[in-house]
Amino acid sequence: MGWWLLLPFIASADFAFTGKVVSLQKNPLKNNYLVRMESVDNPLEVDKGPEYLCLHKAMKSQDPVLFTFDARLFKIRTCKL
Repeated sequence: MGWWLLLPFIASADFAFTGKVVSLQKNPLKNNYLVRMESVDNPLEVDKGPEYLCLHKAMKSQDPVLFTFDARLFKIRTCKL
């Protein structure tokens, strides 16, 4: 078995990070929000809902947050303060 067989699994994996929310802004193209985290270089997408509310609270309080995101879509899946 070659390592190339694992590529589809790596590409669809969720990654967990801890970090502070740097900015949270509306994304009019997809009708969701773009989040910049200090621990991730690229902006991540988040839909309006519990994850958005968690990130919004974390940004206001500047507390670190534990979050997971889809590596392929760059979309936040879960958020915990």
